[in-house]
Amino acid sequence: LEGAQALAATGAPPEGTVRILIVDDICHGGSHIMTDGAGLVSMDLMQRVAAEAVAHASARAGVVDGAADASAAGAALGAQVRLWFHGSVAKGMLLVASPLPARTIVLTNSMVKVQPAGAAQWPNFYFEVVRLTESRGREPRAGSLLIPILQHGCGLQPAVRYLKGLVAAGVEAMPPAARGMAHDAPARGAKMADMIMRAGSRTAAAGGGGGCRFGRGGGFGGGGLGNGDGGGYGSASAADLVEAGFNPLREPWLMRKANDLVVSEFKRLREGKLPLGNQAHYVIGFPDFSGSLPEGASFLVVNGLAAYPSCAAAGAEAGAGWAGAGDGSGGGASLCVFGGQALVYRAPGCLAGDARRVAIARTCPGLEGMLFGSGPAGGTGKGGYISPDLAFAVFFSTRGERPLADYLAGGDYDG
Repeated sequence: LEGAQALAATGAPPEGTVRILIVDDICHGGSHIMTDGAGLVSMDLMQRVAAEAVAHASARAGVVDGAADASAAGAALGAQVRLWFHGSVAKGMLLVASPLPARTIVLTNSMVKVQPAGAAQWPNFYFEVVRLTESRGREPRAGSLLIPILQHGCGLQPAVRYLKGLVAAGVEAMPPAARGMAHDAPARGAKMADMIMRAGSRTAAAGGGGGCRFGRGGGFGGGGLGNGDGGGYGSASAADLVEAGFNPLREPWLMRKANDLVVSEFKRLREGKLPLGNQAHYVIGFPDFSGSLPEGASFLVVNGLAAYPSCAAAGAEAGAGWAGAGDGSGGGASLCVFGGQALVYRAPGCLAGDARRVAIARTCPGLEGMLFGSGPAGGTGKGGYISPDLAFAVFFSTRGERPLADYLAGGDYDG
């Protein structure tokens, strides 16, 4: 981050060009790379990437005013990318950094996978965006691999009580029609319609075809809940029909879709895919390039805002301060205020050590300043604006002997 701030003093490269820098990774503890697979990008470039992604999604969905939506789109917090430049090939995650001058990309050595032989140079430049830091559009669930880890970590009886609670919550949160099939008349139809609309909203958030107003094949994401006939452009989805006023009790096709949703939900519960509630999130992990987070700490951003547990866990008092200069170097000494603890898991982890308990920071001025500039999360940064819809991420400390991503089933930060 200090290098980025020094680079900002040199100004942006000429208009129409992009400056690409390759720098060393942050390393501690010998061979462990704390920033494996992650780099930085300027706010203006990330805003253009987000605008292109919005325009492409709008065109695919057939939205007429997609160009206007793209022009108003803010920057994404990060993106998984692939780059080809001057004969080199790089891939990984790029994180927005407000201090960087415009049209600048900073790659770490761990991101560069191929370098040109000798002094050979190729003029071509390609920039591919794989995905952005947006919501996955589906609720987090436990799985058959996570359940044994929970049992090992907290003991058999506490794990059984916790899992029973998840099952009970899953049944309670079941789409209303699943628990109201025996009821008659308008109440049943309203519950079925509500279930269909919920499924349509989840698919829209996930970017599926069924979330489009008139997507290819209609239905929910083109899968088992589509209209079954291929549809083509202009085919309305089940959610579209419900929104238009069709009653699922009087439309056999809509009733079949509602029944499919009920069967699917019960199948998930039987397989151990238990909903974890609104305190759990699917997010992409990044290293803390600012060095503000102390060892073992993390900072969660959900929908453009800092997120933390609603109640503090044992051993982490809400509101407790924790200075970041843990190694005595004086770097990253901005005070982080912590609000509890969280369990971090990365699939397909199957060992007890593949799930880790971390402290969640409520505020981290150094990191927030790097991401959002002088403004708050989801506000205006240097040269752009972070879109809350494109800001779902968790940041882990770069202090200590080993990166947290490496503990999580041998992962890294390349997406």
